[in-house]
This record gives sequence, C-alpha cells and structure tokens, in this order.
Amino acid sequence: MATLTACSASDASNEAPDDATGPEGTLTIGENTFPTALDADVGFAGYTLMAYGIAESLMRVTPDNELVPWVAESVEQVDPLTLEVTIRDDVTFWDGEKVDATAVQRSLERSVTEQPGTDTLIPAGTTFAADGQVLTITTPEPVGSLSNNLASFNFTIKKVADDGSLVYTGPYRYAEFVEQTSIVLEAYEGHRTPAAVATIEVQMIPDVSARLLALQAGDIDMAYAMLPSLKPQLEAAGMQIHEYPFGRQNDLVFNVNRPPFDDVAVRQAISLAIDREALVDGVLAGSGTPAYALAPEDIGLTGLVATQEFDLAEAGEVLDAAGWVEGADGIRTKDGDRLAFALGYYTSRAELEPLATIIRDQLTEIGIEVKLESIADINTAMAENEFDATLYSYNVAPFGEIDRAIGQLYTPSSTNNERYSNDEVNALFEQYRTSLDEAEREDLLRQIQELIGADVPVVYLVNPNQIVATAPDVTDFTPHFLENYKIDPALGIG
Repeated sequence: MATLTACSASDASNEAPDDATGPEGTLTIGENTFPTALDADVGFAGYTLMAYGIAESLMRVTPDNELVPWVAESVEQVDPLTLEVTIRDDVTFWDGEKVDATAVQRSLERSVTEQPGTDTLIPAGTTFAADGQVLTITTPEPVGSLSNNLASFNFTIKKVADDGSLVYTGPYRYAEFVEQTSIVLEAYEGHRTPAAVATIEVQMIPDVSARLLALQAGDIDMAYAMLPSLKPQLEAAGMQIHEYPFGRQNDLVFNVNRPPFDDVAVRQAISLAIDREALVDGVLAGSGTPAYALAPEDIGLTGLVATQEFDLAEAGEVLDAAGWVEGADGIRTKDGDRLAFALGYYTSRAELEPLATIIRDQLTEIGIEVKLESIADINTAMAENEFDATLYSYNVAPFGEIDRAIGQLYTPSSTNNERYSNDEVNALFEQYRTSLDEAEREDLLRQIQELIGADVPVVYLVNPNQIVATAPDVTDFTPHFLENYKIDPALGIG
C-alpha cells in the first residue's frame, strides 16, 4: 500500500529560510475574490482562507502537482478501507496549542458535519480514531483519491475557541475582517515556517481597471487576475509580471432541462461552432490555450481526453439534420420555435463578457440568436438553475486531480442541482471514486469523458493564464497552478 511522507517530495512551504530574520513590512494585495466568512466550514470560505495562508490541510499539492504532507507528517494506505495519518510534531494552533490526532479528528468531524456535500470526498459512515499523533481513518468503502481529498480546502485544520472564533494553523492569522471589503493578516510567529512579511492586507477590488490604477498609484503592491491587454501599462509602470498556466477553465454551461438545450443536437452544434483559437487570440491576446478537454492539458493532470473540436461546417449540418431550418432573417426555427437563448456572464471574471460577445457573433453564423445577460450572483444561479446558458469559470483540480471537474458539473452537486444527469456517468464515477487500481481508474476516467463528450452538457472554451502583477520590491513570489495556494510564507517586500 502507498505511503506519502514529508520528505517524499521537495516542498519549500515546510522549510524555514536560512536567512530568516523575523517578519518585516506590510504587503497589500488587490483581489477579485474574497472569503465570505472566517469559518472554513461555511460555503467556499475555506478556499480563500487556505489561499491567504490562514488555514492548512493535512495534505497539499505543490506547484509541480505533487501531493505531499502538510499538517501531516505521513499518510499510509494500510488496507483498502484504512488510511493511517501521522501528524507532524511541530504544528501548533495560533494559541500555541500543539496539534495532535485528537484535534485533527475534531476538526474533520466538524467539517463533514457542517459541509454535507463533502460526502463525495470523505464518505458518510467514515470513522476517525486518534492515538497521540496518529489518526486512523476508516471508510465504509474504498476511496481512490482519499489522500488527495485530504488536501481539500473543505478539510482545513481548525478548532473553535471559547469565544466561538476559529483558530487555524497557518503562517498568517486574521486581525481585521470587513466582509467583501478587506482582511488584515498578521504573521503567526509560532509557525514552523517563519513568514517574511509582518502584515498583509488583502483588499477586494472586483474591477480589473481599478486594480491597475491602485497598482500604478502605489496603493497596492500586488494584484491577481490581470488582463493580458493591461500588460503594456503594467510594464510601463515598472511592475513585475508573472504569467503562467493554472487550473482555471472558462466553460459554457447549458441548462439541459430548458429548450433549446434539451435537444442534444443544439448543444453539439454550438460546441462545433465556437472557434476557441479566436477566443484565445481575441480576448486573451494569446495568454492561454483553447480548451478541448474538461481540464487544462498543461498543468500536469493525467488521463485527460479531448472530446470537443471546432468545425463550423459540421455545426450547420448537425442543425440541418435535427430539423432546425434557417429563416429569412438568418435565424433557424423548428416547429415554430426560434433558435434563440440568453447567454449569461458575470463581471468578477473580467474576461467573461468579451468572451460572451465573440461567442454571440460566432453563433450568429450558424443561425442562432444570442442575447447577453449579466448574472449578479453566479453561485445562486448555478445552484437554482436560473439561466438558459452561462459562462462559468472555475478551478477544476484544487486537490491535484480532476475529480472536482467531474463532480461539480457532471454528477449531482450544489452547482449541478438536477440540471444534467447521466446514469451511466454517475455509475462510472462511483466506480472511479472507489477504485484503488490506477489502470482501472484511468480507463473509467476515459469512459466518463467520452460519455460527457457525446452529451455536451458543457462546452469547454479556454484555459486562461494567470497574470499576477507585483511592485518592483515584492520578492520570492512563487507561482502556483492552483488558486487555493496564493500567499506563501516566503513572499516578501522590500
């Protein structure tokens, strides 16, 4: 059975710098996403709390997509149902209390109770047994990705203080928090990896142009999710530009229960009609890649199958064969119904509106009428299916595997609530989840992708590069292909 230990892969996040002199200075970051709460078990709060160096999980994924222990010292799959986790001896909560297996057990039990949707990661009926620094996890069925799942932001290690506040283990602890506005972090000097910066302030600046202006004015030192078109201005201002592939994909999601998307031919034709190369060139200025598989193919993920392509002529033929006839105004109809729909987008991802505009123009060429529609709350819209079709941008592999990409959009989940379902996909995914045989898992993954490819509940569009701009005096920024790792203890200023 497999064993992972803290020395099984290089991981600078667990190593103190040789020249550590104590945290110094203040670093201010402009962001387009923000924690919704300080409790990692509420919604997606754990995602950003982990990203900002507040919370840590048992395992982590390195920038090279290696799974390594983090709060854990090692993990060992003792038998198909049993995982033995040894906790590091040098991990403490912010109040100085040592983290042992009992503390981890309490934290995990709270997470699975407060986050019911996590039963796809740690199944219902799982038991935990603590003995000193060793936690034994026994699942009711095999879980092929259990070690990876322990890297999830859903399972950060925490405890509840007497006053009800949450206490974590990360190198930075929160000092001030104004919801959807700002969070101030202070270095936790008891952390096993000394932080370079004394204070970090993260400001919520949704508009990318406002982030640029704040950088130019010196109001912030660092900004995430910058547009390729802004690179000349950033360079002129003397900023450092860090551009790299990352685990985000922008897709077009259909509500397959609504006409015209209850017709698979319409979904297939739209996928065939979208020129993804034109999207990369026209919106991303070449800063990214076209997407033909359900996750980016350049971040080290295995088992991906390209199931979509661009073929404008075939798109028209598919619609012709399905009985969609072009009218006098160029828009197709069938049984008196126009082939028209509203395409949603949301503004927190600056590239989505221009992507939607080009897609609208491309679909006009095959006789489809598209109206653009801004969606104020994409999470609610996805959960309640309040859209015809929408652009959706998401981190497809936050645990280093593509389980989440499948689980989020193609099997029942909070973001796929009775919208798309294929019994065969669901059954194969269940086999995939419970298989410990790598060859079998790879074959199941291939079958799942081929079935999804035939159904086309989602059109894969583009894999944008991450673009981070930093002031000249920001040092030791480490790019990571996952957005749930942003603030590293080595990140410095001055």
